Amino acid sequence: MSYWWVNHKQTYTSEIEGGYIWSPKENSNGAKNQTYINLTLTKPGDIVFSYAAGKIKAVGVVSSRYREQPKPSEFGKSGESWANIGWAVPIDWEILSSPLIPKNQIENIAPLLPEKNSPLQKNGNGNQSCYLASIHDELGQLLISLAKPNNLDAISCVENDIEQIEEQEAIDEINDADIESTEKDQIIKARKGQGKFRQNVEKFERQCRVTGVIEKNMLVASHIKPWRKSSNIERLDGNNGLFLNQ
Repeated sequence: MSYWWVNHKQTYTSEIEGGYIWSPKENSNGAKNQTYINLTLTKPGDIVFSYAAGKIKAVGVVSSRYREQPKPSEFGKSGESWANIGWAVPIDWEILSSPLIPKNQIENIAPLLPEKNSPLQKNGNGNQSCYLASIHDELGQLLISLAKPNNLDAISCVENDIEQIEEQEAIDEINDADIESTEKDQIIKARKGQGKFRQNVEKFERQCRVTGVIEKNMLVASHIKPWRKSSNIERLDGNNGLFLNQ
């Protein structure tokens, strides 16, 4: 499962009410746009955060793969310069009872933003040149904890099932790799924030990024780029970690 962030101020109402997101295939000048191409990379079960007018107002789950589709007629004058054929992704949206204002949490969010095609600027303002951004799992999990959607249990079940499958596949690859058994042990321990990885994180981190807790027994070394998606070098890299309060 992956996490995505959509900036859709102009089309927010249409896309939320219609249960989808839509983009043209390229910029109006014909140039490629990765944040449009990202629609083709989504998968059923992925989580999407809806951002408009400075707030995350809804969280959705991708229900099926993207499809080629004409620009929705309900867009009206929005996106008049966009091509008439684009990509659509069906999404089951949940409107949040209390919208999340990312700017109020920017100290915690900013370090987890992607370097390229970020949905937010470092000051917390939205990046209007970005439509659909791929975000790290750590940021996705942080936003889930802050937004508290009602269907969190369903989201968590999907996430846990996929993570378990991906983790086991990664463990099998490590065990089959032609490396020393001690290194295999350290890499596998790293997935739970233990061993050499935790020691490496301690070289850069002293407290929980979110709560500020400093008691070591309360801190879990977590990967910024998820363990299951990292290379063996990244799985032990302290720069790829942060402390979170358990």
